[in-house]
Amino acid sequence: MEYIKERNAIITINGDQNAYIYEIQTRDNQFSELTLVRSQSLYLDEIIDFKFMNSNKHAVFCSNSETLKFIDLESGNTEILPGHTDIIITIDRFKNFIVTGAKDNEIRLWHYNPDAAFFNKIKCIAVFKGHTMNISCVHFSPKKGYQFVSSSEDNTIKVWNVKQLMHQAFEKTQLEIVN
Repeated sequence: MEYIKERNAIITINGDQNAYIYEIQTRDNQFSELTLVRSQSLYLDEIIDFKFMNSNKHAVFCSNSETLKFIDLESGNTEILPGHTDIIITIDRFKNFIVTGAKDNEIRLWHYNPDAAFFNKIKCIAVFKGHTMNISCVHFSPKKGYQFVSSSEDNTIKVWNVKQLMHQAFEKTQLEIVN
């Protein structure tokens, strides 16, 4: 479940891989009821992690495969984004950037361009290497987002500074970072 602040709504994903968006009705600053606004079938695999993009019209998710899925929640169009070589386990988002961690021991930084055509909105801009086992969690710094942390089954936590990469996001080169 994820809260959509701009719409005062939540999205839930159930066992049959359908997404449900509910608006939260309030009276006198008290929760009163949920109203189903939209439901959508997302994918056939088990959905592991899910994040909205800034527009709340788009989202990214991983579903028990090595590909990142990007979906337009209004049209249902989905783009499959390759890159990882094993199952993506974790996703986080800060503004127009996405970070993914997978069982291939790698982390990828993606840039979301809301003004691009649908099938060109997300590009991988960097690959981070340094863990020796599965990535278990990635999380952007909640205040500024120029750093993220990763944890791994190798019993390490790493801090990655991506400020420069974010400033270079519009370049077409993909970087490999080893820590």
